[in-house]
Amino acid sequence: MYTGRVCQRCPYPTYGDGCKQRCICKQDFCSHTKGCQLPDRCPDGFTGKYCDKQCSYPQYGIGCQQSCVCSKQRCNVFTGCQFTKTVNKNQKPHQTNPFSTDVSNSHTTKIVDDVSRESRNQTPITPVIPGSPLVFI
Repeated sequence: MYTGRVCQRCPYPTYGDGCKQRCICKQDFCSHTKGCQLPDRCPDGFTGKYCDKQCSYPQYGIGCQQSCVCSKQRCNVFTGCQFTKTVNKNQKPHQTNPFSTDVSNSHTTKIVDDVSRESRNQTPITPVIPGSPLVFI
């Protein structure tokens, strides 16, 4: 609540009438009037009554409800599986066919992909080359 002649808010970790009660939670969850308050939702990668526990492998994301399908080293508690691919930053690729590119150069840049989110709900795409017969298997 409030304390003093000018009615100042109770300083953390105290709360309540005359600031005589103490919060046993982190400051982010301590109300100066009611004490410890449960959060509506924990940030991605965290769980627990006061969002004080980080997701443990293989769980990640909102409420640690999703599972990584990669190694522990590649599993990010916030976004899931992280993979890298190498791309050339100094040379334009030359085409070898309409559906792939071949690049060779020693100067590379690292790009991180969130494969866990990209791979959900996607249907494989089969390329069709005009003038070629279609084969159904």
